[in-house]
Amino acid sequence: MIGAGILTFIFRDKVKLGIIMTFTLFIIGVLIQYLASYHVFSKPILDKFVNYTFIHRNFLFLGFPFFYIGYFIKNSKSLVKLSLPVLISISILGLGLLLGESWYNYNNPQENGG
Repeated sequence: MIGAGILTFIFRDKVKLGIIMTFTLFIIGVLIQYLASYHVFSKPILDKFVNYTFIHRNFLFLGFPFFYIGYFIKNSKSLVKLSLPVLISISILGLGLLLGESWYNYNNPQENGG
């Protein structure tokens, strides 16, 4: 959390760069996690390396993106500008994506997904 806080502090006045970094780092972290979970690499050393939890669950790929998005939402007052139906739609979409991913992982026994 300290590292995420420091990066958020560094990018506090560089909003466009901060948003780009946030999404880029989060997507890289998710990709590493999926590569590890589904054992994509055929070489055991690469597979073992990406399966170390600290490789993708750290301040850079997980902490900073959520810290910065929270900071951005608070300072830009962007949630205040969205109507309740839009917020409900976004929430339903997110829940649907979560359930879809869970269904996929549950129905693919050849992959461990975790």
